[in-house]
Amino acid sequence: MAEIDRNLIFDLGAHTGIDAAHYLSRGFRVVAVEANPELASNLERKGANGRLVVEARALSSSAKPISLHLPVQQTSDVWGTTSPQQARMLNEAGVVTHEIQVPTVSLDTLIQTHGVPYYIKCDIEGSDTEFLEMLSLCASQPETISFELTQVGPAALEAQLRALQRCAYSRFQLRDQRLIPARPEGMWSGPFGSDLEDQPMLTFRQLRRRARSALVRSRLMGEFGLVGKLRLSGVTGRLAEVPLVGKLFYSSWYDVHCFR
Repeated sequence: MAEIDRNLIFDLGAHTGIDAAHYLSRGFRVVAVEANPELASNLERKGANGRLVVEARALSSSAKPISLHLPVQQTSDVWGTTSPQQARMLNEAGVVTHEIQVPTVSLDTLIQTHGVPYYIKCDIEGSDTEFLEMLSLCASQPETISFELTQVGPAALEAQLRALQRCAYSRFQLRDQRLIPARPEGMWSGPFGSDLEDQPMLTFRQLRRRARSALVRSRLMGEFGLVGKLRLSGVTGRLAEVPLVGKLFYSSWYDVHCFR
C-alpha cells in the first residue's frame, strides 16, 4: 500500500476553482480535475506557483472519451455532468443542455501519477457513485473524502451507499450544503478533514437512514425537487433567498464526509 501524501488534495469537479483556491491557501498541493474545457483552461492560467495541477478530463473508468452534458446557459455551468441520469433530471427541471465529447482519466491513473491524497473532494454532478466504485478498488485510499449525495432517486441512492460501504471508511457526516458559511467568491464545498473531526460522527447505518430522509427532502425541496423546479423557473427564487425561509424550506445539495 502506498503512503498517503498529507499535503495533497484531489479536487474532482473543480469548476471555477473556489475550493482549489481554499486548499491552496491552506498550504496543500492540489490536483484539480475539470471536464469542462473552458473552465479547465481558466484554472490552468491561475498557476499557483506549481502547486496546482489541472487535469482537463472527466473522471471515468472508461479509457475512451465520453459525453459531457453542459447547460446552454453559462450561468448554470456548475451542473455540467457526464451522467445521463443527471442530464435527464436537469432537462426535466427545465435546464437545457448540449453534449460535447471530452477525454477521461481514471482514479487509479490519478493516484499512480500524483500519489495518494490526504483528501478527495468529489462533486462531479451525478457521477459520484462511479468515483466510489473506483475508490473501492484502490489498494490505498485517502484518509478522508467527501462526495455529493445523489438526488436522482432511491435506486441510485442505494447503489451509491453500497459502493461507499465497500470503501475503507467507518465514520461519516451528512451536511446540508445550504447551511455552510457563505464566501464572497461564491459557492464552495466548505470545511473538510480535520476541521470536522470535532463534530458528531455517524455510523454507516445512521448515515443510510439520514441519507434516505435527505433524499426525500431533496426530491421535495432540493435543487431539482418540486420547490427547486419552481425556483429555477423564477417563481419562488426571491422567496428562497430569504435566509429563514431558505433554511427551512429549501436545500441545495447534501455532501457526505467520510473518515477512517
